Amino acid sequence: MSKIYTSKNKKQFIDKFFLSYSDEEKWLNEMAASGLYLVKKSFYRYYFKKEQDLDLKYSVELLEHPANNPLSESYIEEKRKKGVELVAYYKCRAYFQMDRETYV
Repeated sequence: MSKIYTSKNKKQFIDKFFLSYSDEEKWLNEMAASGLYLVKKSFYRYYFKKEQDLDLKYSVELLEHPANNPLSESYIEEKRKKGVELVAYYKCRAYFQMDRETYV
């Protein structure tokens, strides 16, 4: 497990860098299994909240346009309608959270 830091405003974060989307997704799902859920992402920093009673999974996707670009809105909205929530993004990399059944 990576070293977990706590910022001045009490948010927990981990500094880590991935070249592979699949490795990053696997790691995020391992973190979720241990009760840490992604809330924000920067270049190499992952911010988490600690929750015990959730059973959520992550999917990491490369979007054609950044997630905050209006050209990505319809795609993100379609995913939301299917029960998938965009919880974080960094440029064109989107981090979606969903329940276990939706993940499959």
